[in-house]
Amino acid sequence: MFNVDEGYCTIDLKDADKIPPLVLNMLIQLGPAVKYMALFTDVLMWKNPSASVLAVLLWITLCTWTQKWLVFGLPCLCFVKLASNWLSTSILRRRREASECSRASQLGQDLNVAKGIQPSKPVSMHDTVHHLQQIQTWWFSHCQWRHLSSYANQQVAHYLLIYIWPLWAALNFILGSHGIFALAGTWFLVASSPWYQLVLVALKNNPVLYHYTRALLDYSICLFTYLGQETHSSVKTASHRGATQLPSTSLSSSSQKPKEGYRCEVSLLFEIYQNQRYWFGLGWTESLLQSEREPWTDNQLKPIISKDEYKLPKETRSTLQDLDTHVKRTIIKSWVWTDRDWWIDMTGELEDKVDRDGWQYGDNGWLHLMKKQLIITDKDE
Repeated sequence: MFNVDEGYCTIDLKDADKIPPLVLNMLIQLGPAVKYMALFTDVLMWKNPSASVLAVLLWITLCTWTQKWLVFGLPCLCFVKLASNWLSTSILRRRREASECSRASQLGQDLNVAKGIQPSKPVSMHDTVHHLQQIQTWWFSHCQWRHLSSYANQQVAHYLLIYIWPLWAALNFILGSHGIFALAGTWFLVASSPWYQLVLVALKNNPVLYHYTRALLDYSICLFTYLGQETHSSVKTASHRGATQLPSTSLSSSSQKPKEGYRCEVSLLFEIYQNQRYWFGLGWTESLLQSEREPWTDNQLKPIISKDEYKLPKETRSTLQDLDTHVKRTIIKSWVWTDRDWWIDMTGELEDKVDRDGWQYGDNGWLHLMKKQLIITDKDE
């Protein structure tokens, strides 16, 4: 009945008859509820855009005029339910009377009469299992928050929450509780819509917003770095070939006052790229054409020295004297590597942009970069 595939359980409709009796009884009782849950997932997945837009508008009106909905909406729903039941009963009675009149002159109408008095759309076991499969597919395809369990993602999430909290407080004071629920529900309903995904991709590819977000994250790391805390890289160490994107080991600059124990630490992250070209008979080498990029570049494709030639600045000392208090202060600045070696940035592997070694492959114009190697390619790291 249930098969494990790609990290979660899937339902095999061919083995539905092997369900235990207790589970079968529960599925039969919950069949109508599962059907409505499947319809709700259809709304969330925007299979019918008109129904999804209607759900968004209903949610906004429900959150905006909650009291009016409670006073007038619930009685109206009861009246609508009674009217629909009366209408369906009258239609069913007319159909049954018409079938009974013609039953004497026609054979084999008993089965048709029995079908006529049944619900127009009964919930079968096959439909229930299919609805469960649909709900399960939506759950595992849209609930990506389960990947936030790693320690690094939790740290980034905590830093972001600290910066988002003032905006959250301002929205609560401006919109109120009704507006917050309306905004949160609207976002939940439109998160899977194609228009939302299009806007999200446009914002993600916006260079201004991208650099602003990166600057915000960098400042958060510098602001919340603990004193004397050692940093260990959790990604793969670069091999002797050096791999494409090498956000190098971080550096720390410290300025301290010996007597008072004053210390300030700043972490810097170096990101460099290695570029190679494929030559027949030689393989991948750093021998590039003069019109091409250099073997080692930064993230702006400007030539830099190789990773093995990086050297830290020497320790510097400076003395400052306060004219008012006549106190001399000695400032010592020193640089140390917080990572033992350069490491390969495999962030692109999550987006299916690089191969397992962190390389990208392109054509002779260094365009159309992909993770798969072509026949004649340029290797960009």
